[in-house]
Amino acid sequence: MKKVNFTLLILMVSVLASFAQMPYKQNLKVSNEPMVSKVSKGLMEKAMELKKQKEAQKAKASASAYWINYGDALDADATYSGLLQNNLGGFPIWPDSNAVIVSSTAPYSPFNWYCHGYCDVFSPASSFIANYAKNNLNIPNGDLFFNRRNSFQVDSIRFLFGYFQHIQSNDSLYVYIVNPTSPAFGDYNYVSDTVTKFRLVDYSYTKNAPMGTGITTYGYALTAADSNGLITIPVNINVPAATSNNARFSPSIGVAFRYKPNQPYVLGDTLNNYGTNTSIHKQLNGCNLLCYEETNNGDPTANKTDFSYNMGSFPNTETRYNMHGGWNGVYFTTYSYTAPFFAEHAYIDYHLKYEGAAFTFAKSVATVNFTDISNFTPTTWAWDFGDGNSSSSQNPSNVYTANGTYEVCLTASNGTKSYTSCRQVKITQVGINEASEFTLGNVYPNPVVAGTMMNIPVELNGTANQAIVKVYNTVGQVVSQSNQVVNDKVTVATENLTEGMYMFSVEINGQKTTGKFSVVK
Repeated sequence: MKKVNFTLLILMVSVLASFAQMPYKQNLKVSNEPMVSKVSKGLMEKAMELKKQKEAQKAKASASAYWINYGDALDADATYSGLLQNNLGGFPIWPDSNAVIVSSTAPYSPFNWYCHGYCDVFSPASSFIANYAKNNLNIPNGDLFFNRRNSFQVDSIRFLFGYFQHIQSNDSLYVYIVNPTSPAFGDYNYVSDTVTKFRLVDYSYTKNAPMGTGITTYGYALTAADSNGLITIPVNINVPAATSNNARFSPSIGVAFRYKPNQPYVLGDTLNNYGTNTSIHKQLNGCNLLCYEETNNGDPTANKTDFSYNMGSFPNTETRYNMHGGWNGVYFTTYSYTAPFFAEHAYIDYHLKYEGAAFTFAKSVATVNFTDISNFTPTTWAWDFGDGNSSSSQNPSNVYTANGTYEVCLTASNGTKSYTSCRQVKITQVGINEASEFTLGNVYPNPVVAGTMMNIPVELNGTANQAIVKVYNTVGQVVSQSNQVVNDKVTVATENLTEGMYMFSVEINGQKTTGKFSVVK
């Protein structure tokens, strides 16, 4: 486990902020006309257009893959409603120097580029994405598939950026895709908190890029037409199911960005001086990555709820130039920032399909019927009902003998693949007679000797007297069934029952109640 003490880090960044004018983020609200010269409002409009296209996937049950964006999922959550429209912004990236850049509007006040790269970590195993898949994209049972126990195949990644060319130059944008198995990923403690951890990517200050193997690099030549740029990268990435029982360490994809200008400028002349340098009076070309923030002030709340699944981070000047070697080897987490208008996440779409195990269930008093909906054609099923009972049927039933909350797990396999899905099932009606047509008395004898008759007293409250009597074994299978006319009781023959515990149900006029008994030799 990698540990980083962010207490010192936050203090130093706070000191740094007092010396440098840092452009945290340029707001992209369409109504914010004064910012048009800085960041094209078309970038936000394009983001909203993409969002509408993604949500047009609704009700397409036949779709095999979907565009998923963590920001869209947060935006759909009641806590973060309207997040994208209110908090999208262009996050400026500058790679090599803290050189002063003169703003394009009078009085042309200088400010310092602060971010030298950006990295975003994404995992589909998110409760926000699961809810978004079900409620907004209408993916059938989508909430049951987007979890850490299933896998995801990503075939495309796309993002929006704004390139602003003041001087013709052969500038480039580099994108680094960090595969889920790359050792570049690290799980870190937050300050002195040894429980809360988050996932970041190792950073090489000499290359101004992610550090490690399992990283694919893409380079793009920038032109003046890229002021509202959209890049889609074809990939073939499998995000595997988590092997750890700790849900905070789900496999992730990292996407890092580096802007490399070819325009002449002063390199490193203000690294030790965070004040303004009025000797530089020329506009430099710039590249802005479309990002959004979860909160205007304070810690990003979604990271507390969905911690380590999805994080945004960057290398600042000190990291870029290895000025403090104790923490230079990692993209600095934006979670440590409390400044307003800071970008926690890049606005990145992932086109993916899910694969794994899932099931639904329906309860009838203490009897629960389970249905396998796994989507990878399994051939074997192993059920654990959480009460000591199990089954190898594809769609079994289980009769619970006590009230409580049970964790039910299905492991589905097909010889080459295996996935596990677990859900909680709450039982509250064991021993409760829900029928108004009749009332049951205590069964007798109980236990009953195998081969003899067991009696179930029945008091009719209505005119119906036709009863369906079923007996279930401990894995929910019906072992006997009979149709009887009720006088003052119904009976159960036990000659075919082995020694053990059984459940029974009595149904009259569509109403059912249950009980249990045991058989002895």
